[in-house]
Amino acid sequence: ETPIYMYDMATFTMGNFTIDNNTITANGSDGIYINYDDYYTGSYMENDSTATLPSWSITDNTIDVTGGYHGVQFYTYSNPYDNYDNATVQYGNTLIDNNTFNPNKDAGMDYGIYFWIEDLVVGGYDNTITTLGKITITDNRLYNIVSEAIYLGFDEAAYSFDGTPTLTVGDIEVGNNIID
Repeated sequence: ETPIYMYDMATFTMGNFTIDNNTITANGSDGIYINYDDYYTGSYMENDSTATLPSWSITDNTIDVTGGYHGVQFYTYSNPYDNYDNATVQYGNTLIDNNTFNPNKDAGMDYGIYFWIEDLVVGGYDNTITTLGKITITDNRLYNIVSEAIYLGFDEAAYSFDGTPTLTVGDIEVGNNIID
């Protein structure tokens, strides 16, 4: 639940995350799970407050998941929520590159890479600005995935805007992945 309830010229900045060169084995859970809590990330901001959320770099990992879960899951719902005046929220970039998913090629990983972004900005008022950074998914190897190797889901963006709010979504690049 961070950042939330920011006023005046309040500023929140979170550094970047790097998950690099790991062997991740998960039985009955996701390999890497990134969750921005519903309604509570970059929400209820007013005046000239600013929130800068991290970029994510997930590179050179071996991820083996069983039990019907995901190799990497990113989830956000209804974020940011109810922002006013000149509040600004910046989501960083996401890079998922050169990882191996389900290396022993057994069944059991439901999704290799799963992104779900729903209700991106609910209640943007006045001159609020929200930016979702670039998403890059390249040069990964995904073996024997049960459902979808790479799933990108967006549902309802810029929901309930009033005034002159701005939502900018960065480029999405998916390329040079091996899906077997």
